[in-house]
Parts: sequence; structure tokens; C-alpha cells
Amino acid sequence: MAFCFCFPAFAEDYGLVVQVDGEAVYLNTTFSTAAVRQGMQFAVFERGRQLIDPMTGAELGAQERFVASGEVIFVRPKYAVGKITVEEHTVRPGQSFRWTGAVLPVEVEIPVSTTLAASAPVSSPSAAGFSEVWQSRPLDFEAVALCLGDFDGDGENEIAVSSRRTVKVYKLKDGELSQVAETTVPAAERILSLDSAAGKTGRVQLFAPVYDQLSEQFATNVYELSSGALEKTAALKWLVRSVKTPDGQSRIYAQEVFTGAEPRFSAIKPISGEDFKQDKTPLNFKGLNWLYGFTLADLNSDGAEEAFYTTDSGKIRAQGRSVRLGETEDGFGGTPNALRVGKTLIKFPPRLAVVKTKAGAFELIALKNIPKDMILSEKFGRYKDAELVVLKWKGSSFKAETSLSLGAYSCDFDFGKLGEFEDAVVAAPVGEDGKTVIRVFKR
Repeated sequence: MAFCFCFPAFAEDYGLVVQVDGEAVYLNTTFSTAAVRQGMQFAVFERGRQLIDPMTGAELGAQERFVASGEVIFVRPKYAVGKITVEEHTVRPGQSFRWTGAVLPVEVEIPVSTTLAASAPVSSPSAAGFSEVWQSRPLDFEAVALCLGDFDGDGENEIAVSSRRTVKVYKLKDGELSQVAETTVPAAERILSLDSAAGKTGRVQLFAPVYDQLSEQFATNVYELSSGALEKTAALKWLVRSVKTPDGQSRIYAQEVFTGAEPRFSAIKPISGEDFKQDKTPLNFKGLNWLYGFTLADLNSDGAEEAFYTTDSGKIRAQGRSVRLGETEDGFGGTPNALRVGKTLIKFPPRLAVVKTKAGAFELIALKNIPKDMILSEKFGRYKDAELVVLKWKGSSFKAETSLSLGAYSCDFDFGKLGEFEDAVVAAPVGEDGKTVIRVFKR
């Protein structure tokens, strides 16, 4: 193994790589005495053995192996995201980095701090067809996943929200949001999404699909809320996602991802929440080959469900068993949740929801993240806004009818009862200050 010595500017300013997503690296900048700015260059390296002067016994420093170099593309209060420009060896969490001095000009919008409203009920309409009824105080983390579920078994839904490593469960009661429980996954794991379904004990289980950056494997952690704590009850080798149908059913589906230079994906199969056994019969809709961003509904009342899924190009497609019914003109596949496995960028688009109105019509609710810039948004998950969009079923396809801006990007949404609000749509937009606000809407 070849090592070299480096003596750059800012020699004392060094820290650790905390996460890697393809060409993007997340750098802990809490150590830095320099003002971290976009365009700053950095080098990633691995530390080797300490060098000792054989005559004096003095420590001369550690051997270092150069791994990669890059530049900062945007800055947050406690970390920066960098783009790798030169990579001689694989960049991994836990490696060291230091600034190498120069600041390069980059055409990237500088984030502006966003202050979001305090917890309060809201009664005024926010957009045609939507009204906001409540929002939380800012939560001091970036939400990457959320779901609703009656985790404590009291007959009322709670909301689970997670950062990349920590899941927190909250209860909304009398207009106040209070934390019920939390759990943190190991440092190598990254949470991808959250879902809920009833388990064999009758209690609602929390499913947290993760990617382990050390083993480079996908899995799903299963938790139950017991005595005020989230206890891990199982670890599944599949990714798990739930689907809520318009008739009120909640089903869970699983898919295994085989990692490598070119990841392979198993068929999507239903599984039992009681014993986690997979059904032998997979879903069989042409083009539906990814667990994320799909739902099912029998819109024509003929006993045969149609599938609605997000295509690779981001459009929402309506697919029957034997014929394609149509697809949207706009794209809905933008998501801040993506990671590169081998040579493949895997995206985890938000859920889709088909609901039935009081008049008996079907509507599809989707989340559309708006890119901050066309070049970097897909690679680095950079979005400036998100819209909740309602699409009406017109007999052969869905047509957009109304939309509501959230003012910031959102990883996902869910729908159901939360607190005093029936048939609520719940989102968790993240402002450019890195804080999350839970917002509740009514249709």
C-alpha cells in the first residue's frame, strides 16, 4: 500500500467523511476554523501507521494515502456536501478529509435560511381543493421519511419521521406535537423510507428499509413500540413498502435487491405482516418493476385492479393487466432520496395515493419535487420546492386538477387520520435551514 505526505493550506483543518452517495460526499464541518464556502477544495485520505523518529522517539505524524479530491457544492450549518472530481480509491464513511486551500467558482445557488411558522392550527385555504389545518414548530433535523400508524395501540395514529439515522414517533393531540419514542440505526446504515402495517401481536409495526454502506446490502428493520421504546423485532433481507387501497385496505409488498456493479431486482411480492412470508405470486403489471412509487386500485369496479406507478422518466403510468391505460404529461420522479450502488443511481420516489371522494370519484394524490437546478438536482437531490398534486381519473387516465406548493422539498407524504383531522394528507417539507415542519392538509 503506497502512502504519501501532504502539507496543504489549512493543515490543521481536517475531519471525517460521514456519508457517501455516488459522487456526493457529506463532510462534517463542525471542526473547521475556516469559513466553509461553496467551491472550497478538499482532499480525502486514509490514515496509516504513526511514524516514529528512531533516534529521538518523537512522533512525526501518520502515514496518509490519498483517496480522492473534490469541491464543496453547498453548505449547511454543520456539514457540507462535496462533489468528487478525482477518485483514485473508493471513498467511504470514516475516512478523513482536509481543505486544500483554493476556492473554485461554481454556479450553484447559495441556500438562504428559511424560518418556518410555529406550531399552530391553520384554517385558511392554501390552494384550490386543499386547506392547511395544522403545522408543527420546526424540527431540528432533515426528514428523509415519514408514515402514519397506530404504533402505541390506543386507536389513534401517530406520525413517524426519520432523519438518515434516527426515527422519531410523535403524537398530535389538542394541537400539540409530543415525542413518544425514538431509535437510532448503526452508523453505517442509512434509512430509506418508513411504512406501517399490523403484525402478529396485533400491534402496528414500523418498517424502516435501510442501506448498509459497509456491507453494501439492503434490508428492512422492523420495530414495535413497547413501554415507550421502539424495539427492533426483526430484520428482513428485503425492502418493504405498504400500499393503501381506496377501500381502506393496507397491504405490504417486498422486493430484494442484489447489489453489485449492476444491481439486480427480484419480483415484487406481497408479504404477510404476521410471519413475513412472501406470497409465491408476484405482481404482474408490465413495466412495474420497482417497489417505490406505486399503488393499486380497482377504478373501473370490474374486480380487477389497475396499477399506478412512477416510470424511470418520472411520469405516472396507469397500467391494466394487459393494456396501458395512459400516463401523465408531467414528471413526478424527483426525490432527494437516492443513492448510487455500483454504476446505478437508485431513486426512491414518494408514495402514490388513490382515494375515493364522497361523490364516488377517484383521485390520485402525488408529490412533485421541483428541481433547484437541472444539472445537479438528480445527482445530489437538490430541490427548491414541492407540490402536492391532485389528479382526477377521467376514465382512461389521470389529469392534473389542482396543486399546492409546500415552499420546500419533501421526501414523502402519507394520508389518513392524524389527531383530530380525518382524511388528512401529511407532508414533512425541509427548509434550506435544514429544519423540518410537519404540515397537515384537508381535501
